[in-house]
Amino acid sequence: MPEVKTPHVARPARGLNPDYARNIAVRAVGFLANDLARLDRFLARVGAPQVEFWRRPDAANQLASVLDFLIADESALLDFSRAADITVETVYEARRVLAMSSRSGYTIPRKQNLDYPGGNVFSGQ
Repeated sequence: MPEVKTPHVARPARGLNPDYARNIAVRAVGFLANDLARLDRFLARVGAPQVEFWRRPDAANQLASVLDFLIADESALLDFSRAADITVETVYEARRVLAMSSRSGYTIPRKQNLDYPGGNVFSGQ
């Protein structure tokens, strides 16, 4: 009888630490910032004016909402995961870790000077 091979299936990236999950979410903010149409859709969905969002784009609730938006929009999720060179499962796991860390009282450290192509996400450059 011939051996049946099962296709390789990517496994979720279990075990992300909160800092790495936050880093993924910050990269997602940069991804949205470089696509104004998606950024506008995101802001419309969360009901926040752009000025309000950019006041504190690294707040835990803002980061979680960005990942929620990407997860809800398959094409955006796929585009982001390709651009960030991570699996879709890693995005899902980052969202799970962010939710767990906020429930446990873990404070995600705020990083400064996170530079992305096209400028610093936090300074609006």
